[in-house]
Amino acid sequence: MVIDGRSDAELVAAAAAGQQAAWNELVDRYSDLMYRNSRAVGAEHSLAEDMVQLGWIKLLNRIDTLATPQRVKGWLAIVVRNATRSELRRARRRDIGLDAIFGEAADDDPVADAEKLLVLRALRSGFHEISDFCQDVLAMKFFDDLQNAEIAEVIDTPLGTVSKRVRDCLASLRGFVEAGTP
Repeated sequence: MVIDGRSDAELVAAAAAGQQAAWNELVDRYSDLMYRNSRAVGAEHSLAEDMVQLGWIKLLNRIDTLATPQRVKGWLAIVVRNATRSELRRARRRDIGLDAIFGEAADDDPVADAEKLLVLRALRSGFHEISDFCQDVLAMKFFDDLQNAEIAEVIDTPLGTVSKRVRDCLASLRGFVEAGTP
């Protein structure tokens, strides 16, 4: 229920200035919308509630620099949808295991098969060793086929930073793979 007649842009500015009533009005206006967006992309009740809280935290951290405060409603919906999708992908990767992601080698040449299996085992092992952040970024990049700009939006990070982190994560994975292969 909308109690405060101020626009979203006015509420964002007031909340950024520390007015608790303005923040409370934003929460009242958009928590249900955020929850519905999270559920719409597949979240169960408890995950949707967590994603709503995450959305509010992200807004709190960026409220002073929000480019279009008049569009906070859409911004919150996108943040929650993307965060939910990311969490669901992360959970799916944990559930299905790396065998389903990486597959097994299949070749007519037994020596080539053996070499591929060694590399795949090293890759699986290395993937488990890199940070959760790197696992998420590389999974978004190579399994979900997201572009760096899309990854930047999902993890709320500048594009240049994402490009560097992808390279760093690949280097980290490469180090584990090279250490694990004979």
